[in-house]
Amino acid sequence: LWVAMIQDVTEQRQREQALNESLTEKEILLREIHHRVKNNMQIIASLLRLQTSKAANPEIVRIMEDCQNRLRALALVHETLYHSEALSHIELLEYLQSLTGSLAQTYAQSARIAVRVSAIPPDITLDPGKAIPFGLVVNELLTNALKYAFPDGRPGAVRINARQIDDSLLEVTVSDDGVGLPEDLDVRDTDSLGLELVIGLVERQLHGSIEWRIENGTTFMIRFIP
Repeated sequence: LWVAMIQDVTEQRQREQALNESLTEKEILLREIHHRVKNNMQIIASLLRLQTSKAANPEIVRIMEDCQNRLRALALVHETLYHSEALSHIELLEYLQSLTGSLAQTYAQSARIAVRVSAIPPDITLDPGKAIPFGLVVNELLTNALKYAFPDGRPGAVRINARQIDDSLLEVTVSDDGVGLPEDLDVRDTDSLGLELVIGLVERQLHGSIEWRIENGTTFMIRFIP
């Protein structure tokens, strides 16, 4: 006895092909959006740079430069996603290397300051929604170290170390061997906008914790779920 069954799967194949084409179009659209957002932020940063060149007040110049650095940190997230193979995550080590390289070029005096970045394991990834506040935090801490930790031409090093504590927790330390913060400084009660941003971003945006110590320089330790 022979039994034969014939099933026409043409319609199913057509639906699968249409779905794949739709997903590809959406991915291309998302990449284009990231690319355009990055370009717009770079335009704003360029306008700020032009305006800064016409400012005579040193305090205004400092504020405008800080704004430019923050915009570049934001734009870098979108640029990284645009070039990434996957839009669902960002490679942490690659992002940190790009961010630190950009800041090192901004400050001429950083040529005598070594900036070292490491990640254990090296393939740690970040959720894109966490990458923006995290990038701003690293931007502020590294900027402060490059600008204030090594006065009067003093050489030194800044280290950014990331390590996966367990399956759900990431620890990032930003440390320098510079002059250190004033011992009587309360990081949670300061007039520094940068440190105020760091505390707010870590606790309210990343929903993490932050600690610091002043010993042979300054060390900030951040823990959050990436």
